[in-house]
Amino acid sequence: MGSDHQVEKPFTKLDHYRQRGDDFLKIELYLNSKKSYQQALALKPGDEYIMAQLKVCKVLLKTERHRIIAILSVFAGIALLAVLIF
Repeated sequence: MGSDHQVEKPFTKLDHYRQRGDDFLKIELYLNSKKSYQQALALKPGDEYIMAQLKVCKVLLKTERHRIIAILSVFAGIALLAVLIF
């Protein structure tokens, strides 16, 4: 007599790192996401999904850095203007 339920695959270290990468990416913690995907890739080199997600992280990190630089530039300009005025 057969069973109707399937045995679930055990959650591996690879699954853990890939899931953490996905979770961090969802909440915009791009550096943490990148690190988790790198750990996953070390366990499964050449994995297409992980490599694609790493590319996404790198693009988002670059965009985030540009935004930070732009914001800091605005604040520096405001600070300079305040010094010149007062």
